[in-house]
Amino acid sequence: MVNFFICFLMCSMFFCYINCIEPPVDEYNCFFDFITKINLFSFYPNTNATHYNFCTNNIVCDGVTGTIKDITILNTLTSGYNNQSILPTDLACLPNFNRIYFQNLVISKELVFYQFPQKINEVTYDYGDYPCSPIDQELPGTFAFYFYCKTISGTTIKISHIMKPSIFYFRNSFVHFENDVVATHNISTISFSVFSLSFADFSNFISLGIFQITFNQDFVISSIQNFSTIKSNSISIDHNQNNFYPFYVPINNSTQSLSIAALFEKPNSMIDLSSYGFKHLLLSKVGEKFNLNGEIPIIPPTSSNFLINLGNFNVFPNLTKFSGTFSSSGSNFSIALPSHSGKSTMVSLVNNNFFGTIDESWCNANLIVTGNKLTGKIPTCFTCYFSDISFFNYFSGNQFTNYNQSIGCSEFAPRFELLDISTNTFRVTGINIGFNPRYWLLNSVDFLNSYQAISTGYEYVVSYIFARIPNPKYFNVTFVHPAPSQTIYFPLGDQLPNPTGIKITSNQLIITGELFSSYMGYSNQSVQFEESSTNCTIKDGNFFNITCEFVPSSISTLTYPTIIKIKNDNLIRRVIVNPLIGQLNQIPCPNNCDDLINKICDLSKGICVWKICKNDCGIFGECNDQTGECDCDSNHQGPNCSIPFIQCPTGSNSLICSSVDYNMCNNQTGICTCSTNQQGQNCSLPFKQCPVGLDSLICSGGNSNCNNQTGVCYCDSNHQGSTCSKPFKQCPTGLNSLICSSVDNNMCNNQTGVCTCSPSQQGQDCSLPFKQCPVGLDSLICSGGNNNCKNQTGICYCDSNHQDSDCSLPFKQCPVGLDSLICSGGDNNCNNQTGVCTCSPNHQDSDCSLPFKQCPVGLDSLICSGGNNNCNNQTGICYCDSKFTNDNCSKPNQYISSVSPSTTNGGEASFFGWFGDIHSNPSLLIGAQQCQPITYNSSIEIRCIAPPGNGVYDITFNQNDIMYQLRNGYSYLEIFRNCPNNCTNSNQGNCNTSNGECNCINNYYSFDCSLKRNNNTGGNNGGNPSIDPSTGGTNITDNQVNFQIYFKNLFEIDFNGNIVNQYSLQSNWTLNKTKDSQENNIYKLTQIIQQSCEIVTLIEEISTYKQYSFAGSTFTLDAGSIKLTISISNYIYKSSLNTLQLQLISSVDNENEESDCNIKQVSTNETNTSSFKYIKISKDNRVLQGRFINQILSDGRPTYLSTDIKSDGNSVIATLNLPHFVNQSIIDPDFSVLLETDFKSECDNKNSRKWLIPVAVTVPIVGLCCIGVIIKFKKLIFFIIIIWSLNEISKPT
Repeated sequence: MVNFFICFLMCSMFFCYINCIEPPVDEYNCFFDFITKINLFSFYPNTNATHYNFCTNNIVCDGVTGTIKDITILNTLTSGYNNQSILPTDLACLPNFNRIYFQNLVISKELVFYQFPQKINEVTYDYGDYPCSPIDQELPGTFAFYFYCKTISGTTIKISHIMKPSIFYFRNSFVHFENDVVATHNISTISFSVFSLSFADFSNFISLGIFQITFNQDFVISSIQNFSTIKSNSISIDHNQNNFYPFYVPINNSTQSLSIAALFEKPNSMIDLSSYGFKHLLLSKVGEKFNLNGEIPIIPPTSSNFLINLGNFNVFPNLTKFSGTFSSSGSNFSIALPSHSGKSTMVSLVNNNFFGTIDESWCNANLIVTGNKLTGKIPTCFTCYFSDISFFNYFSGNQFTNYNQSIGCSEFAPRFELLDISTNTFRVTGINIGFNPRYWLLNSVDFLNSYQAISTGYEYVVSYIFARIPNPKYFNVTFVHPAPSQTIYFPLGDQLPNPTGIKITSNQLIITGELFSSYMGYSNQSVQFEESSTNCTIKDGNFFNITCEFVPSSISTLTYPTIIKIKNDNLIRRVIVNPLIGQLNQIPCPNNCDDLINKICDLSKGICVWKICKNDCGIFGECNDQTGECDCDSNHQGPNCSIPFIQCPTGSNSLICSSVDYNMCNNQTGICTCSTNQQGQNCSLPFKQCPVGLDSLICSGGNSNCNNQTGVCYCDSNHQGSTCSKPFKQCPTGLNSLICSSVDNNMCNNQTGVCTCSPSQQGQDCSLPFKQCPVGLDSLICSGGNNNCKNQTGICYCDSNHQDSDCSLPFKQCPVGLDSLICSGGDNNCNNQTGVCTCSPNHQDSDCSLPFKQCPVGLDSLICSGGNNNCNNQTGICYCDSKFTNDNCSKPNQYISSVSPSTTNGGEASFFGWFGDIHSNPSLLIGAQQCQPITYNSSIEIRCIAPPGNGVYDITFNQNDIMYQLRNGYSYLEIFRNCPNNCTNSNQGNCNTSNGECNCINNYYSFDCSLKRNNNTGGNNGGNPSIDPSTGGTNITDNQVNFQIYFKNLFEIDFNGNIVNQYSLQSNWTLNKTKDSQENNIYKLTQIIQQSCEIVTLIEEISTYKQYSFAGSTFTLDAGSIKLTISISNYIYKSSLNTLQLQLISSVDNENEESDCNIKQVSTNETNTSSFKYIKISKDNRVLQGRFINQILSDGRPTYLSTDIKSDGNSVIATLNLPHFVNQSIIDPDFSVLLETDFKSECDNKNSRKWLIPVAVTVPIVGLCCIGVIIKFKKLIFFIIIIWSLNEISKPT
């Protein structure tokens, strides 16, 4: 009982130690406030009414100090969570944690990009169904960053923003990745795993670690070329299975492991990858098209592991030269399983339609055929291992006749051969030795360290590095499979069989000892009575015993001493025994007599004796007991000295039979047999055969003679040649009395008597000279035609249209200039072969009559600096394109299209636009303060460190003595953003400081929560939108008031603020109405300016709630809203320094005279925050409110936007100042029409009046990320959303 109490007390203390840990007070209070904010107390047990145990439920605390180290919150609540956004300030009071895992929570953008002061090892942000902001700035320096979000598909992530984490994991949204890193980096990325829409260009990266990427159906096919830029040891790619893709694997040979899941298009020819460095090539879900006449269309690397699944093949691949693993499952093979001739270590053919039987040749591969239609018997090389259930399952799902796990193994004969004793390395061969050497235990207990399949199923090399072999002569191995397991002994190297006891019975020898091996067939082992050459047939035995049988009569004459010979291949052991029946010879000799030369053990006495000759040496020899052989006298030879010996004669060289060229002596007869090159009794004379003529006679017969010691023929006077078979005739003599005139290289054919003259002679006796005329390019003498040759002088005579020594060159007259001179005279030259003038450096044209002046050369050594600049080479003047200036077009005409500013604390700011490649004396002012130092990332981006500040400032940029200024171009980013009017009060709304939006409560609404819903609307819950194609505008009517918004003019503005182009937008629209997938009406208005510039207005009625993100902010569109989009495509500027302005006009009409009771004067209210600009216009108890983000996306980058508003009597004009851009810009406002609390649905009629609605609207230029608008290259697209809704406003209670 006392022991039980002590045990209980100790367990209680241990339980308290584990569960009583709690954070320090400051961390406890901090975490308490955090859980209070998000209302998730239900996840943590409370120790009393007010105290909670936070060090539990995925919150890890230090076991000693209690400080919080790991924060994991996985929200599984369906109700109770209050959707409060988690901010960095919520966690800043927890200074020691190093891991965060948030799931299904509202996570602020500030937290995502916040750099905690302590080192963070891992961050996981899983938004679940909540929205998130795009990754549009640099992530903090966390080792591992995991990001799950469903709402940012289609956005772009810059590689420079994600370079700090070593592990980057991005899921649930498909995005583009843009490589904006200029220099080459050897980044330390361990893993890059993302959902994407395209391959990014990684050509400037040396290594990407483990690379995994998943694509959906919107994959950009054209990005496949960037696959070649990915350098990684392991690449995994997963494509959507609804589309077919070209087979692009061959463009990248820089990885060892490649896995692709994709439907591939049908190839045109076989794809040879045999020279590639893939160690693993895995192709999954390749589809029914990817084959070549039913054949797998790939030749893989010979030693790789090659997997190709879910295809459509009917030709078995040629595996003859393939030595790796091959697998093809679910690929519709409907053929008989062929024999196997390859070297593959494993072949997996799961879930196909193979039929027929398994040939024995497959014993050379680890075969997996689950789920096919195979029949017949499975070879024993496989069935021997059915005791292994996993191996047994390799053959399931077929119709085999011997598929039985208890089938056993009748033939199993392994053989171990020692290769290296220092590492315990062995070669293993034998019968049915299997496919898994890890089942072989050395000394019955030691597992192997490594193995190599030399020939799978037949030969392996295995190593047991850490094992110890206790016996110096042999060892044992336990084989776990086949069942039952068995232990077998093997010799260490070549060991002589070692008998220690031999008993002779009437017809048997019973031998005991060690190192016997015939029982497993390891060698050709035999036992023999050596004197009578009587073999003893082995009937039984093992490593330690042999039993053999003999015919009794064959040894009846044997007496002591009798030699028993035991032979293992070439290893022979002889022992002496007493052959008496029943005699037991088992007295051991010292060391088996192995250390004594030419002695053997007498097991009957235990002594070592000299060897005994096995043959009778007769009267002509004596027995040598050291060698065991007969020593014969000088006249006899042979094993028993019975054969005579006679010496052959000696030649002049004192050698028997002259011993040259295989001369042989028959020493039983004493006669020499000479080689074919010798003759004579002692073979000392040479012999050479004379050649045979065409008449098959030696030296052609006749009067010719042969010398058979020299082999030379002697011919008569009418014949010549080595065989005397050729005739001989004399050639004629020339004027100089020489045969064939005998000059130069004249030749006489003395068989025919005809002269062959040298190239410089001709005639019967070669006495006339010969000179060849030159040959033209057409291989004709004097180029043929009407040209003539005289072959004694070698001169060509050309016609009037040709010239040169071979008449091959044409002759044409050059043109005459205005001065009547050929090629205008002077230093100009005429080419009379082509008729073309070559002008002097100061002239040009066909007759050299026009002047020529060189335009100046730029710093890049190109005329007018190259590019799109043009040169007038008659005046020498350069005409620069819009991006350059200076006499040689070398100076960039810089401009700024967008700015990525710093926060109010100052810091790095990026400026995008055009800055060229020449930067002389650069400076950049934000207002009046320097931003420095300036760094150039490229010709389109510069960076500098901005000073602290707040508000909006002009940007002044100087370089190359050229100044550029962007008015109101720099707006400092607020760290914490204010809400309009602070959301009126805390009973009406709460401020979200991450985006500056109010979350209204208690039935309040509007951007500042200042209005309360009113039910006094007479059932009027909304108006009817209508489209006016004459103006391209939108009319919104609520039966009493008509709102109208339309675009009036588009201006092009030069650097000095002057209008250089003006386009009216109030007419020439064409209308087309469609519906989207949710039955929303979409109106499309289109017109053309500048011949090719298309302006499109899209007006969409929003029928259900929608959420949008723009420039890093997220906001919503309610049901009943109107979205207005204007796009401008293919706009052509007069200058790269010019910008655009868009004018928006707004007005209102009273439609119902009975609503006079609601008439009030027009009033406006403007509110600015750090994120938005709000306009509220009140008229007749109706409110038009506008919200404008103070950002514009210019060429895909956010920057500040300025807006000018002015009234000219009956209208308000909102002028939107757009920075210069190349491709695109985006602006995103929204509007709502509301009812004030004292609105009345019925009242007296009044006359219709026209009122002014001042609206400050920002005009977007929509890119690919904007709603429903397709971007083309170099398009200008404006985007505006107008939200109209008429809501009921209740009277205050």
